[in-house]
Amino acid sequence: MLPFFVNLAHPNTIIMNSKPHLIFFSSIIAVAVTILACQQAPTPSEQRLAKMMGPVDDDFLMRYGDGNKFALQSYERALLQAQEMYQSSANRVAGNWVVQGPGNLGGRINSLAVHPTNPSIQYLGFSKGGIYRPTNNGVTWTPIFDDKMHLNIGDIAIDPSNPSIVYAGTGDPNISGYPSIGDGIYKSSNGGNSWTNTGLKETRIISQIHVSRQNPNTIYAGAMGLPFAKNSDRGLYKSINGGTSWDKILYVNDSTGIIDIAVDPTNDQVIYAVSWNRIRNNKNSIVSGPDANIYKSTNGGMTWDKLGNGLPTGNFSRIGI
Repeated sequence: MLPFFVNLAHPNTIIMNSKPHLIFFSSIIAVAVTILACQQAPTPSEQRLAKMMGPVDDDFLMRYGDGNKFALQSYERALLQAQEMYQSSANRVAGNWVVQGPGNLGGRINSLAVHPTNPSIQYLGFSKGGIYRPTNNGVTWTPIFDDKMHLNIGDIAIDPSNPSIVYAGTGDPNISGYPSIGDGIYKSSNGGNSWTNTGLKETRIISQIHVSRQNPNTIYAGAMGLPFAKNSDRGLYKSINGGTSWDKILYVNDSTGIIDIAVDPTNDQVIYAVSWNRIRNNKNSIVSGPDANIYKSTNGGMTWDKLGNGLPTGNFSRIGI
């Protein structure tokens, strides 16, 4: 459950959300996506289902799209419009809002990264709420990612050799009933004060990021791809230049992504990667399959072996390593 807000000018109006500016986002997205993404009138059964999905019917409409195709460009245009309107100082205040509670609950936390030499500094990544950073061991928390278009954080990784360099992967890897996508990996060189997108936008959901202890320019990133449809932007990616460019080093198929990775801390050439069959839209929810496996590479991802020799076989769901 998220906090709700009451408009003092219109006390009968209540909106659920975690931040006042996200109310503005939701309103713009709901209107824009309804206009842009719906290419045809839904059938009576689809109308009944859409009514049941409220108050998040905008998510339903976004995923309904044109047939089985997700209207990604329309979705991105709607988010961009909402971002631009929020950043305009003339539109930041939309009524007098007061938090009515509950104040002790929040969204899911997907990632927690702790500064390796100063543990009073942490980075907390939320499934739908961006990144928060305290500098006083968690006494107070400051949002440091709110100006970005996608506030869905999958993983956060700190460069072990230079803690001022932080990587944040967007998109929610849990891929629940209402999947939240992102636009790749962001990099900060000043401890999270500012961020630059460093690629992998098309992967939409970054599940894991690992920065090598031997060579900080070597980075591995697992990706689940766009969850609404089959696509080739899934797999394990590698950068050898600090995120400037990426190569796909492991690809299973167009319905299977990489949900978890582990790297030998003493040898970054030894990598374990876990694959997961996952598709989620308004018509299908694939949560398990024959392609959920564990892979191992001993040469930095050049070649891979699917592990067996005692591991169970068959159709499986999400595996962690």
